[in-house]
Amino acid sequence: MSTNNGPTALSSIANLLPKLALEISAATNTPFTPYAKMNHSVATAQEACQVQTILTDLSSTINIAKGIFSELSRAVTVLEEALVDHTRLVSSSLRIPVELLSTIFILSRTSVLSNRRIDRLPLLSSSLTVNALPSGSLNVAQVCRKWRDVTLNIPKLWNMVGIRPTSERITSDMIPAPLKPLTRVRLLPTFVTLDVSETAVRRAADFDGSQQNIPAYNTWMSQFQRVTHLTLDNVDLEQLAYLLEDNPEEDNAIASYFDHLTHLHICTVYNADMSAFLEYRTWENLTFLTLDMEKSNGLDKDYVIPLFHNFPNLIELFIQTLHKRFGRLDTMVTSPKLRSFALVAVPGSDDPEDSEDFDLEVGPFKLLDILTLPALVDLVLTAPPSGELDFLRRFLKESGCHLSSLTFVNYSEETKTFEDAAALRLASLGVFGLGAAVYTDAAALAALGAAAITACGELATFGAASVDFVREGGVLERSGDRHAAEDGSDEGEGESGSEGAHFSDNGWSLDWCSR
Repeated sequence: MSTNNGPTALSSIANLLPKLALEISAATNTPFTPYAKMNHSVATAQEACQVQTILTDLSSTINIAKGIFSELSRAVTVLEEALVDHTRLVSSSLRIPVELLSTIFILSRTSVLSNRRIDRLPLLSSSLTVNALPSGSLNVAQVCRKWRDVTLNIPKLWNMVGIRPTSERITSDMIPAPLKPLTRVRLLPTFVTLDVSETAVRRAADFDGSQQNIPAYNTWMSQFQRVTHLTLDNVDLEQLAYLLEDNPEEDNAIASYFDHLTHLHICTVYNADMSAFLEYRTWENLTFLTLDMEKSNGLDKDYVIPLFHNFPNLIELFIQTLHKRFGRLDTMVTSPKLRSFALVAVPGSDDPEDSEDFDLEVGPFKLLDILTLPALVDLVLTAPPSGELDFLRRFLKESGCHLSSLTFVNYSEETKTFEDAAALRLASLGVFGLGAAVYTDAAALAALGAAAITACGELATFGAASVDFVREGGVLERSGDRHAAEDGSDEGEGESGSEGAHFSDNGWSLDWCSR
């Protein structure tokens, strides 16, 4: 039907093109052509009749040419589409090894998202994966059958799923559960987020922002059997604790999750009170805890006893709070296993010159006067503007710990974030065997770090650092589970089953946001 020169009809048309050119030349070169572009008008009725005949012939020829051109254009479009389709059959992209395709898909699913809460400890690191739909579909899975087969067998494409309802009114049975895509994660740590912060769901029957919303969350969470990492962002902790205490014999999914938790991240806003929640139970399995209270009442003395009594096995504790009056406590508390501790404070006043905001005698640093951490290795503190470090000397002496890193951070009123302590003034450093000294820039602090290794022998790092120590060393990252999710080091070989209970061997992370 076809040859190297194309279809026969096209060849015939090509052979007739010279004749067509001659005919068009003859049709356009009329006796009136010399006068056509001049200011000339025919003088007689006979000449007008001749010109009218020429106009009719030209219009007819144009219409015929346009019809032929339209058909040829359509034919060109069809041919180009067929060319593209058949080019795919020999495309090099389809010959890419499955292993390389997997790497490309994993990298392409990652996007850097702006942190909407730059003044708070982040829930996750700033580089997040795209959100799979509840059905488990990803764009790359819809390109062709081969790509679909590849994506369905890449666990790292399915271990981070975000559920963000958009309906104006929604009830708990309308919240999708991503169980299908999660069957593909095998043994990778799994991250699930339920975020209702940008919807109107709280106005619905069982999401009205009161105690009634807890059963709805409980229904949704019951689909995930072994959560080890839990983030509670703007959840009514007081109502949650009361509900759990009032219904101790019910099959409560939220309460059962607490039995498996190793990581807990609490973000509170407004005037949230977490006393009842901290006192609710003994958190024996919990080893990593972050309390992000900068948007609420901040750290209160009433939290101290339940915090260190009911969390006996903490290894890392990160606290971000307002720098406000802490109150008086006479009871000494300790956390014998705690190795990493961060206490960073945001000024309670909008005036950066208000030095009383960082009054060491009344602020949250008073906690260090009644706290001993004998196993402490890493310590992060807000840099006191006065440079006074007597409180730190007393704390380290009472704890009897041996630090390997000490980090000070500054809070910027301009950016509302913690920044490099570039102009940090440190005084009275005798606690480190260095004598009294004042250092006014980051370079001097770096030199101080080198000197401290020689003079003290137990302080490997001393100097200015950004809050990235806290951000990248948060409860979701320091354990290694987060890194395992990224590098695939914990990836298993076997497929999971299709029922919810098969997730019992996985490391789960569940974010619960309700703003």
